Amino acid sequence: MLSTFPATFPSDAILGSSFLTCDGGFNPWESSEPFSIFQFSKPNFDFDTGLADIFLQPVESVNSSSSRSIHAKLNIDQIDSNRTDVMDDERRQRRMLSNRESAKRSRIRKQKQFESLRNQVNQLRIKKVEISNRLRFALFHCHRVLTENDRLQSEHVVLRRKLLVIRHNLLFRQLQQLFSEQFQPITKNNHIGF
Repeated sequence: MLSTFPATFPSDAILGSSFLTCDGGFNPWESSEPFSIFQFSKPNFDFDTGLADIFLQPVESVNSSSSRSIHAKLNIDQIDSNRTDVMDDERRQRRMLSNRESAKRSRIRKQKQFESLRNQVNQLRIKKVEISNRLRFALFHCHRVLTENDRLQSEHVVLRRKLLVIRHNLLFRQLQQLFSEQFQPITKNNHIGF
């Protein structure tokens, strides 16, 4: 009645060909029109008959009480699903807000730690400058002391040499005086004897 395939098969189908052939003797995949092998036809019954009335009858007239209970259940299920969706959305929103607040607190804490570390770095830089200045000052004084020490040592050597020269001179004079005193009486006695 509503069959889309012809009731009779061509002779090729009986002889063993498992593919349908169209009217022109070619296979369906050789057809230029898609779905041309299917022949659509209008239904043979009239919608004005009672059969169409049965199929087109509203659902409420069949069983209104069961349809109301189904609608009520559907409404309750819909309300429940809407409520769970709303609750899920609220939970999601609360979680999102909580995560934002937590991230904000974390950022603030990290910012404070960063500021504290920056202050420590600045203080350590100031201390480093102070210590390097003290070290330079100490090195400068050490260099001055070493220079003064070298000067004093060289002066000490010069003074020792001078002292040695003076000692030698004094010793020479003393010896000269001693020598002159010993030979002087002899010369007087010689003068007296003449």
